[in-house]
Amino acid sequence: MQLVAELRNYTLPRHLYRFRSLGGQRRRDEELSALRNGFIWCSTYGAMNDPMEGIYEAATRVRQQPEWQTAREAIRWGKAETGICSFAEASNNELMWAHYADGFRGMCIEYDLETLMRGLREDCALVRVAYSDEVPQLRDAASDNETAVRAILSTKSARWLYEREWRAFSATRGAVSYRSRAVTRLIMGSRIAPEDAHEIQEVAEEIGVPVHRVEVKGYRLSVGSRHIGAEDAR
Repeated sequence: MQLVAELRNYTLPRHLYRFRSLGGQRRRDEELSALRNGFIWCSTYGAMNDPMEGIYEAATRVRQQPEWQTAREAIRWGKAETGICSFAEASNNELMWAHYADGFRGMCIEYDLETLMRGLREDCALVRVAYSDEVPQLRDAASDNETAVRAILSTKSARWLYEREWRAFSATRGAVSYRSRAVTRLIMGSRIAPEDAHEIQEVAEEIGVPVHRVEVKGYRLSVGSRHIGAEDAR
């Protein structure tokens, strides 16, 4: 199956970032457990906050091909089974802090991209999200299913461009271990609760990474260069 928006190779950034909410004890425990145990969580496309995830169109000539019914079912199944973990290119995006880190009350995890990908299973792939005003179009019902599914799931409306998103795709959903020291820094939100800050500092010391805090400076954000110690986090 071939799409107009095909997967392409891009220059990889050195770091990628995960913005995480810590709201409630259960959510905080889940996020800190992922750090302690070295895994990322891959959700289904239906669990994403964009209701347009996974939408695509097939041209009339494609729907007339004898392979179309089989292809459509394969795409449906492939989308449902694919695990997705979302990352961003920058840590100082105020909209990401507001939308995905509980209004600056959460944290941002910095990963060394090369180390992360080296530690993931071979069935995982990293793709840069493509943004468009047009829904992805299926051109051929008789080509590669996995490529088609990943192209569909890595295309979003241009209105989401501010996220500058990359996605790790996994053949399975749920926890995916990265078996490496991929986390390089933890960044706390400017409004983080003292108890959350203290637990983040404890985890950071366990996994051996520095902790910084994002700072609001006028209409800009700055990720502080000063290492935050245990006393600062209390």
